Amino acid sequence: MPFNLIDAAKGLLPNDLLSKAAGSLGESESGIQKALSGAIPSVLAGLLGQSSGSGAGGILDMVKNAAGSGILNNIGGLIGGGGASSGGIGATVMGWLRSLFGDKLNSIINAIAGFAGIKTSSASNVLSMAAPAVLGSVGQYAKENNLSASGLGSFLQSQKSSILDAIPSGFNLAGALGLSGLGDIGGKISGVLSTANENVRRSSKGWLWLIILLVAALLIWLLTSKGCNKEAAAPATTTDTPAAPPPAVAVTPVPEVKGKLDTTSGNFIYDLGEMITINLPNNGGELKVGKWSTEARLVDFLTNASATIDTVKGNWFDFTDVRFKTGGTTLTPESSTQLKNLVKIVKAFPNARFKIGGYTDNTGDPAKNRELSQKRAEAVSAEIVKLGASSSQLTKAEGYGDQYPVGDNSTPEGRAMNRRVSVNVKAK
Repeated sequence: MPFNLIDAAKGLLPNDLLSKAAGSLGESESGIQKALSGAIPSVLAGLLGQSSGSGAGGILDMVKNAAGSGILNNIGGLIGGGGASSGGIGATVMGWLRSLFGDKLNSIINAIAGFAGIKTSSASNVLSMAAPAVLGSVGQYAKENNLSASGLGSFLQSQKSSILDAIPSGFNLAGALGLSGLGDIGGKISGVLSTANENVRRSSKGWLWLIILLVAALLIWLLTSKGCNKEAAAPATTTDTPAAPPPAVAVTPVPEVKGKLDTTSGNFIYDLGEMITINLPNNGGELKVGKWSTEARLVDFLTNASATIDTVKGNWFDFTDVRFKTGGTTLTPESSTQLKNLVKIVKAFPNARFKIGGYTDNTGDPAKNRELSQKRAEAVSAEIVKLGASSSQLTKAEGYGDQYPVGDNSTPEGRAMNRRVSVNVKAK
């Protein structure tokens, strides 16, 4: 029977281990299983992207180290992070992942979290468990067959079909790697396009080769490209450009926007999930909020060591419970609860810096919409300071009008979703 990397990696992650991970991470077993189905092909795609040209030798060393490090016998030790922040085996695995994905690592983690409906910290943990299983399986095969760097590249090429077939429907791996226009490959296109430019200059022979490979795979399986030395031009943008859809790249995502339109108020009422308790650092107290609330996703991002600051698109989190009286800049009384929670978060992370952004739907005059969104963003920023946050932790608020919609402006529900205020984490 031909060797199959997907099956080999899955064999190192039995159901009882995944059940243990689910319990430890506070997730459902189905969520962890689904995350793993995205994590394994993600790691293999990373290997494919680095296995040609000058990167092949480094990949061979990496997989051999993974096979011989002993981590394969202690993948369960990675549950909960495995000491990623203190030099434990988790730190070793995180180093491998950064070598594979570079600045795309956070996008991969966010994509897995959104696809599986789990926290980004949990998605990071699942990816850290999948990585040694994949790398170790490749390393064992390379050792048993005495593969050279070029031989390893050829072997990974032979696995291309099974790797791409393993990408689950609905998982936008291509988008996470900066290939949003391709959806999730070969008939699995998600239909969600990113309007933000991706900087693919890092390791042009690796990632640009992978881009060409995936385009070719979409058209015809047998067409292979060996790379491209031409670098893509850097996008002309500023560091304050807000996140554009899909939010999975720029923010810690809600896996699926759930909620309904309140026809009386015209507001979109979000389903925040089950109530959880969050203990804030630095004696910041605790928050009792919904699992998918702004507060939960924001704290998850701030405490996740692998979640990096995106200085191009930002790290935007839409407020789920901050609203205004119709057509004006006066906050509703109900908004105070979430804003008070945000103040607690700001105080608990004194090194963090935040920016408030305002948005509208596309009804009416664009110039007036922009003006309204600016005033609303400023009103929220001022209220946060009034409630006790340090003004030094907040940069100038900005209104973007009807730019960057998250909902369909042709529907009442979509327009309600687009009338929103968001917070951007600019430093952590």
